[in-house]
Amino acid sequence: MKRHIIAAFVMLCACGADAQLATGRVGAPILPLKPAKLLTCMPAAPLGWTVTSSFAVDNLTGGWITTVAQRDFKQAPLANIPDGPSPSPELATMNVYLTDTGYRNNFRSIVTPRKDGTSPNNAVYFSVSSFPARRLQIDATTIVLNILIKDRYLLEIRTKNLRDEELKKYADSLDFKKLLSQPEQGETKMSNPVILSRVDELKPKNNGSSPLFYGTGE
Repeated sequence: MKRHIIAAFVMLCACGADAQLATGRVGAPILPLKPAKLLTCMPAAPLGWTVTSSFAVDNLTGGWITTVAQRDFKQAPLANIPDGPSPSPELATMNVYLTDTGYRNNFRSIVTPRKDGTSPNNAVYFSVSSFPARRLQIDATTIVLNILIKDRYLLEIRTKNLRDEELKKYADSLDFKKLLSQPEQGETKMSNPVILSRVDELKPKNNGSSPLFYGTGE
């Protein structure tokens, strides 16, 4: 599994089991979307950019299935524009992650200001298409944008060498209709074994699935 998706799982665990079912939704969590379905809900590349990676996996995390999709984009070389801003000295990159736990985890704390008023990494809180969001300036060249959709899906956009205004433009262009149309009812119990799979759009030879038996603790 690529290190980028591992980071998504670390962030997921940071939300903690104590936050389970704290999303405001009534009822038990449902199994998340399958990797192939979650991939169809992923944002497209910015205009003129190249897709360098596009895949999704599910895994057993904290006793529940987590599905994470990832797409990586690379900016095409920019031409100089008369009287315009100079192109970035390095080509910009963008890593996009979409996580679904079927309401098992509460991601709201990620996009909500802290009660003590402190802000990690100069966090800025706002909304994108009416959904709560948080922008972090990790370092001089890295920005992370998190968007929480329907208290269920966490979208993370991590950019490098991209101007802030270009990230804002991209975020404002996102269309969430596909995500919003996904069913809110579904299976509430995992099978045993659970079938975990990987779908890779650019490298189909990496596609596959395997059963995983787990203990019930009973």
